[in-house]
Amino acid sequence: MTEDLSRWRELRRIGAEANCYLVWDEITREGALFDGLPDAETIFKVIESEDVQLRHIFLSHEQSIETLRARFPKVLLHTSAKDALPQHRNRSNDFIHLGNLRITNRGLMDDKVAYIVGNWPEDAPHVAIVGDLRGLPETMIREKVLTLPAGTLLCPRYRPLTTVARQAADRGSRPD
Repeated sequence: MTEDLSRWRELRRIGAEANCYLVWDEITREGALFDGLPDAETIFKVIESEDVQLRHIFLSHEQSIETLRARFPKVLLHTSAKDALPQHRNRSNDFIHLGNLRITNRGLMDDKVAYIVGNWPEDAPHVAIVGDLRGLPETMIREKVLTLPAGTLLCPRYRPLTTVARQAADRGSRPD
């Protein structure tokens, strides 16, 4: 799939070897970062160039984000890590509002989680930040990821962007 994010004007993929994603509301400029990178400077540059006020960090798996927390001390953290403080732990029915965008989560296994961002301007399809799915059972991927609407954009940690429809057509390939 050619990386055409024009339907999601307020979505950026950041990184080369590993991906993280930045989304924001087009009116309020409030933003959310999904996962981090070893070199946080790249993230800082994109946040600055897009004039985003980072409000949330969502982690699809356990990782260190000290550099991000130092730069954005008031940011709200969302994770499924078992050792996270209760106020940072994802709950199955969480519904986070980021301006007009809505963010939900689907627990996958252990500390791995997929985040679904919906209510995009101009009825753009949902976006699912799925993180690193390597090691997950195929049945888990089918039940938790491939049950999303066919047009949902899948944003994996290490692979190119794809959609649920394309992924479902090629069940041997996983968006990890």
